[in-house]
Amino acid sequence: MTKIDGRDKNTAARQIEQSLGRQQTDVIDLLQFHEVIRLDDPERYIRRGAVPWKLFRKQNKLAKCATSASQAIRIPAYTCGCLKQQTRTRFHFDTVQMPINVMDAHFRSFS
Repeated sequence: MTKIDGRDKNTAARQIEQSLGRQQTDVIDLLQFHEVIRLDDPERYIRRGAVPWKLFRKQNKLAKCATSASQAIRIPAYTCGCLKQQTRTRFHFDTVQMPINVMDAHFRSFS
């Protein structure tokens, strides 16, 4: 499992390759797109960054794609943005890491 924050295809591809090398593996079981914190991030991750995800999946180097949506889940506009981009591109996240922490008292927290 690894996280990337590359919001364009070249940066995302480089980060995926670096992760494969650091982990000394041929396959990443779960790739999470980290820090969905801006309203245009869903479009950047999904539409602009989808090329390397699809390529790595076709090459059997990537099993599942996800988002660690700490802000996306807390702020409905981010979640809607992710869902709209998924519909437009026919790309769907396999999992979403929910930001649940009963000790978290930050702005717009679940607690």
